[in-house]
Amino acid sequence: MPRPRKSARTLELAGSFDRNPARKREDLIGQGDIGKWNPGSSDPAAIWSELCSLAPAGILTASDRLALEIVCRTVAEVRASGKALSINALGALILTLSRFGLTPSGRQSLDAPAPPPAPNRFAKYA
Repeated sequence: MPRPRKSARTLELAGSFDRNPARKREDLIGQGDIGKWNPGSSDPAAIWSELCSLAPAGILTASDRLALEIVCRTVAEVRASGKALSINALGALILTLSRFGLTPSGRQSLDAPAPPPAPNRFAKYA
């Protein structure tokens, strides 16, 4: 089994980025407080909006639409019926959510996209 990935903060404190500056990266950080428990909607479109708002910026792209649709339909089915998923289906759901960066370990395993460069305010004088 592979060794778990260390956070960028741990690597920075250990001096790893000083020895290998090309490996420098930023950790994704979850957004907002977790808040109170909310049973949520069983409408797949509402779940889609909920998951898109919770995902780290720049992670979900057009190529993720089908997988996100499957996740939304699965969550909607569970919320509507109130029945628990099978172990296999639950594992697949959690794995997919993790790959979208919607779990703590999932966020750690993703690299944050590079922020866009700041606009050059002196470009108009060039």
